Amino acid sequence: MKSRRKISSLICFLILSLSLSDCTTVKVSRELVEVENAKSINKERKYVKVHMKEGDLYVLNSWFVDEGKRQISGLGNHLDINRSIIGSPLNKFILRYDDILLIETNDKGTNPGAPAMVVAAVATGAFAIYCAINPKACFGSCPTYFVDRGDSLKLVGEGFSSSISKTLEAVDVDRIDDSVEISLGNFFLTVKNEALETHMIKKVNMLLVERELGTRVLNEEGKGFYQINNFQAPEKALYNHTSVLEMVEDQDDLEWFSLADSIDLSEKEEIYLHYNNPGKETALVIRKRQSLMTTFLFYHSLSLLGNASAYYYSQMESSSDWIRKRSLKMYDLLGGIEFWYAGENGRWEKVTEINEQGPIAQSANLVLLPKSNGKKINIKIRMTRGLWRINYLGLASV
Repeated sequence: MKSRRKISSLICFLILSLSLSDCTTVKVSRELVEVENAKSINKERKYVKVHMKEGDLYVLNSWFVDEGKRQISGLGNHLDINRSIIGSPLNKFILRYDDILLIETNDKGTNPGAPAMVVAAVATGAFAIYCAINPKACFGSCPTYFVDRGDSLKLVGEGFSSSISKTLEAVDVDRIDDSVEISLGNFFLTVKNEALETHMIKKVNMLLVERELGTRVLNEEGKGFYQINNFQAPEKALYNHTSVLEMVEDQDDLEWFSLADSIDLSEKEEIYLHYNNPGKETALVIRKRQSLMTTFLFYHSLSLLGNASAYYYSQMESSSDWIRKRSLKMYDLLGGIEFWYAGENGRWEKVTEINEQGPIAQSANLVLLPKSNGKKINIKIRMTRGLWRINYLGLASV
């Protein structure tokens, strides 16, 4: 099809577009110092840049470190998160250790206190800074949520995996499954990750929903919560004319997945489901997670940007909306999971699409289906090859 584009072409186009922007590269001698080691800064440096925890920045031409009072004082400029100077230039500042995230020195022969310094500056977002200090931060996981089962922690959710910057902030709802007993009183939720965190969490709330005995409650994305029962496995589940029923009929340890296309990572695939005597008001329950495809593509794109990645992240946060839109093109091409329904006339109609990011924890979603004659239902699931791992596909009464 003419509208079909390859992910590899997208990445090349993104990098090419960025390289044509109006900026140049400058070789900079840079030193990154944790605040507790501020006294060790080379005094011959012409200036220091003090990155604050709130995202603002102080560029000091002269400075003094007072370890006893745990503060740095100096003369220079104060810049906001968009790297615009606050107030008049060349003021005296006193900065407390507790408010400082990182101290940077870089020497290219000119004072970066002017707005043009943003080209060579390290982005003050926690992702870029911690990645520079510790390479492990570049491989940080998204927030994962656990509950205590006495002798172990049980994984119950994973948060907003595509929110890689403040401009991509999102809200994520994950269901705590029925195997977790919740009693009156205190409930403890543990938030973990596999490396240094790459996300900022504003708040974590627990939603409690009443339900009748023998039912479950699931949410359909953007439409609310529904009480369901009478679960039914598919009569048939076909992929490339081959049955995959054993992989998707129960909520167990089995997962169906396929390999990505070797040439076009946006290549689509389909699973066909058939249900007999489903009832008139039904919904499809899907339990799934992503593969590591988006993780690979994200870090690969960072590697192609090289040392310029921090600059473009800072631009995406400040004023360049076109960079944010281009960075999301990868997700648009990959797409989510499309759900198609064949009514009595046999014509396929798209019901909805789910696009929840995350390769670690399985997540259950509800897809409300059109009312049927109660005799049979045919469903088609369309998605990108190798992008999803599906654990369960069942029908339920709403």
